[in-house]
Amino acid sequence: MSKTKKEPKETKPSDPFGELQTHEIKQWREVNNNTKDIALKCDFVADQVQVLHQQTNKTRHNWIEFHSELASIKKFSKRIETCNLLLKNVLKKSNYLEQMYQALSLDQTEEEIRTTQKKASLKILIRKEKNQKKKKKKKKIQK
Repeated sequence: MSKTKKEPKETKPSDPFGELQTHEIKQWREVNNNTKDIALKCDFVADQVQVLHQQTNKTRHNWIEFHSELASIKKFSKRIETCNLLLKNVLKKSNYLEQMYQALSLDQTEEEIRTTQKKASLKILIRKEKNQKKKKKKKKIQK
């Protein structure tokens, strides 16, 4: 019989510390992977915050434009009100002049003309007083 040499089997030494180290390495790799995932999520959130910041700035700019346009519209509406008041005054004066013309065209006596003038001027005075009262009320309301 020939003796065959048995090749020695490589045996892993039973090293309880080695097994713990591989377990710890696995845990460390898992934690490292989780940390990378969290870092990616943080980057994503940071990008979203930056986008929201840009949108906020745009919104703020739009509000500023809106308020300036609103102010110009208010100024324009005040000008329109002033023009309307001037137009009303012109119409009142034209009515007064029309009444005077009618009085003269009908060959009325001087006394009738004066009476018509007085009536027209009284109407104008009454209107002026009413307008002044309205303006005072508006000013009180605005204050």
